[in-house]
Amino acid sequence: MKLVGEAFFDVVRDTLHPFFVNSGGVMVRVLGTSFNVRAFPFDESISVAVVTGKVLVEKKGRQQDVLLPEEMVRIDHKTGVFSKSSYDPDELIAWKDDVLSFNKA
Repeated sequence: MKLVGEAFFDVVRDTLHPFFVNSGGVMVRVLGTSFNVRAFPFDESISVAVVTGKVLVEKKGRQQDVLLPEEMVRIDHKTGVFSKSSYDPDELIAWKDDVLSFNKA
């Protein structure tokens, strides 16, 4: 699947039919999980955040990382550098439940 924009996925593990998301040169291989991908062409980076399970994130075969629950990675469009961190799922993916979350606003 090719993605431009933001989407939340909840994918059941199926070793016979792997699920991939491609966006801006970044490939996410789903290993049975729920996760969020934010990939707008006007943003400085692409982000992948795992809620449950795990995913493999790869940038054009140069760098890859496995993400576990409450881990996310931002991949800079220009440099391809991966920045891995933790996150709060209640804030990051609240949008999918029509909830806006503000921090220190």
